[in-house]
Amino acid sequence: MLLFCALIESGILEPEKVYGTPLCMGFYKWLFHASCCLTLPSDPAHKFSPAQHNHFAVLHKNHFFIVPLIHPSSGTELEVQLTHIHDMVMEPGIPIGVLTSDIHDNWMYMHEALLALPSNAEKVQLVESMMIVLCLDNSAPITCEEIFWGCVDGQWLQLV
Repeated sequence: MLLFCALIESGILEPEKVYGTPLCMGFYKWLFHASCCLTLPSDPAHKFSPAQHNHFAVLHKNHFFIVPLIHPSSGTELEVQLTHIHDMVMEPGIPIGVLTSDIHDNWMYMHEALLALPSNAEKVQLVESMMIVLCLDNSAPITCEEIFWGCVDGQWLQLV
């Protein structure tokens, strides 16, 4: 995935083609290191610099972890970090992600209240600027609604 992200960020990813005709790949730039800014009347997207925000978020039992993106020759170090995160969390945290499933305006005001707390502002920016979010929970979507909208058992439903 790191290589795919690097190809997108550098602009050298070959366009996908349908019957030999290249497709527009402009939306790919929003796949990584991007999130929406909650505002009225709509939410403009914000793109973060991968050079300055070189990390991804791990979500496990409603706990968030920020993991630096290192480019190792093997995935051993990453596997050690993910195993450590998985093994250290025993009890579920506060399901703050469920706030994202509320009506847009309500979620926007709750988001502003979260950011007003000094200890939260930096943490929220780390989550919003990440490359991706990796969820280590055991639950998986089953119904079409869950697949398209996410499960509302505390997951962070609206990251981008």
